[in-house]
Amino acid sequence: MVTNTNILIYENTKELPYFFSDEDLSKIARELLNYRKYPDGEWGNFCKSRTFMIFMISATMGLRTGEVCGLLKDDIDFKENTLRVRSEWNKCKSERVLPIPQVILKLLKNHYLLLPKRFWNITCGKGKRTKSRIESPYLFPSKINPKIRTKTVSNLFNSVLKAQGLWKIKYISKKGKPVPKFRFYTLRHSFASKLYNQYKDIFLVSNMLGHRRIESSKIYVHTDKDYQMYQRKALNNMMSVKMEVEQ
Repeated sequence: MVTNTNILIYENTKELPYFFSDEDLSKIARELLNYRKYPDGEWGNFCKSRTFMIFMISATMGLRTGEVCGLLKDDIDFKENTLRVRSEWNKCKSERVLPIPQVILKLLKNHYLLLPKRFWNITCGKGKRTKSRIESPYLFPSKINPKIRTKTVSNLFNSVLKAQGLWKIKYISKKGKPVPKFRFYTLRHSFASKLYNQYKDIFLVSNMLGHRRIESSKIYVHTDKDYQMYQRKALNNMMSVKMEVEQ
C-alpha cells in the first residue's frame, strides 16, 4: 500500500543516511558475542554482557549512543516494561518513555540478576587516602568511571565492523581523515528505516526516536519499499508508452 503520494520525501534532505541490512546486524551480533578482546574472568563476562546489551538496545529501540550509555538502573521499570530516556543525553533536551521489547527484557534481567553486584562499584578519588568504592547508578559502568564513555563504545564498535568487513570509507574529510560509511549511529538509522517500512507511520518513528520536529524523521521515508515500487512502476509504464510511440 502506497502512503507517500502526498509527502515530499526529499524535502530539506542534505545527506541521506546509510543502513545495516539484517545480515549485517547478525554479523555484528555474532562478532560481539565472540569478541576476543574482552578481559579474562568475571569482569570480562560483565563487559561482554554490557557491550551486547548496548548494541541490542540501540538496534531494537533506536537510542543514540549517549542515550544508551547514560541509562540509569532506575530508568528500567520491570513492572511496566518501560525504559526512560533522559533529556541530558540528547540534543533535543527532551525525555521520553519507551516500551521495552520482550527480547531486550530477557537480556536486561540476565544482566541484572546473573552478574555480581560488585561490578557496579567503582573506584573514586585520586590519592591513596581518598580512594573509595561507591555504587554507580548507571546501567553500564566502566571499571574506573560511573558510566562507559561513548568514545569507548564507538571505538569497540568500529573494531567489530572491521572484523566483519563492514568498516568502509565514505569520504576523506577536509582535514584528511577518513569518514566511515557505517558507525554506531547507523544502528539508529537502521531501526528507524525498518520501523517505517513495517508500519508506514512517520509519527510513530518520530516519537520513538525523540524528534521534536516531524521533518527530522522524513529522511527515512525514502526507504519505503512500496513507494520505490510505485516509482519504478511509473517509470516503466512511461518508458513502455514511449517505446510504443517510437515503434
